[in-house]
Amino acid sequence: MTAVVRIASAARRRRGPTGPVRGTLGALALLFALVVLLVPIAGSFVSTTHELGPFPKGEVADSSSAPPPRLTVAASPTSGTAPLQVEFWANVTGGTGTPQIRWSFGDGGAGSGSPIVHPYSQPGWYNATANATLNASGWSQTGVVTIHVTRSGAGGPPELSLSPVPSAGNSPLPVNLTISASGGTPPYSGSVCFGDGSPCVSLPSGWNGAPIVLNHTYIADGTFAIVASAQDAQGTSTFSTTALSVQNPSTLIAYGIESPGSGKAPLTVSFEAQASGGTVPYTAVWDFGDGTTATGEVGVVLTHTYTNGGTFIPALTIHDHAGRLSAPYTLSPIKVQSAPPPKSNASNWLTGGWLGQNSTTIGVLGLILVLIVFVLLVERRRREEITRQARELVEEMENARELP
Repeated sequence: MTAVVRIASAARRRRGPTGPVRGTLGALALLFALVVLLVPIAGSFVSTTHELGPFPKGEVADSSSAPPPRLTVAASPTSGTAPLQVEFWANVTGGTGTPQIRWSFGDGGAGSGSPIVHPYSQPGWYNATANATLNASGWSQTGVVTIHVTRSGAGGPPELSLSPVPSAGNSPLPVNLTISASGGTPPYSGSVCFGDGSPCVSLPSGWNGAPIVLNHTYIADGTFAIVASAQDAQGTSTFSTTALSVQNPSTLIAYGIESPGSGKAPLTVSFEAQASGGTVPYTAVWDFGDGTTATGEVGVVLTHTYTNGGTFIPALTIHDHAGRLSAPYTLSPIKVQSAPPPKSNASNWLTGGWLGQNSTTIGVLGLILVLIVFVLLVERRRREEITRQARELVEEMENARELP
């Protein structure tokens, strides 16, 4: 009996702290589960916070409420018989600084400042132009006032004035013809013939001679005489003529450059169009040879990306302002090598996916896993030792029973 008690006591001493170790293993397992669940959530939160970026800074509104500069021009008198003394004013409101005023009186005369007086010695219609500038801000504005000077005394034939703009150019040439009348007894009546075989245009009914603008486009090349005829209310007739020259423009030619001429897909190539002849401005129309087209400007670099492999022949065509079309210009072939096959999804996930972006988190999880494995190995060795001791106790008990 004494031997049995001794053996049982030894067995209790050899059992060790089995319960606390099991509690520790349970806590570690729970910790591991929480880490696995919370790390993706924390990573998502950090990623979202990063994408939001810094809070926008508040914008400070410009406290300046000064009105923009504005030019007003006036003259007195605006009509009268020659010679006519006219006083001009130019007033600038708003802005800062002292304005600089320069005048062009429409009869070849010029001046500066405000007010200013200018004499008109010949009858006619004149557009006096004031140009105001503020050097501090670079602001500039132009104002116009019209002056009508008539012939002094009674009688005298009416006079016509013709001014085509432009007076020469390449066909087709659009022209703005300004016509005015003075002298005689208004109102006036009459017509304008442009000299290219087109129908003549009648002047407005009841026209008082104030400048009017007639628009006409010359298609053919050559020199043309514009003839205007008119008569006043007394039946006195007059006419005026001016010449206009229209030339045949040089041949419209397209030329283009490209860079680079070869490479691996996706390959981005820069194109630049050049042109000569014709009428500016130009429009460049590109055909990149891969089924896509684009429109650009001459002298401006345009880029295109070839996404597939192959040999592509780009072409350029120039359109000018008059609607002419150049012959297509073919550029050197562009050789594009096919892109390598994409990596597998698994490889992309490992190198650039969640694992690649969370290497620190993976390291921490790996360390926890090593600690857990270590604890499990220690527990296994302890259990094996307990089992060995238990077998020894059983053998001692059996030996004790055999004692007398």
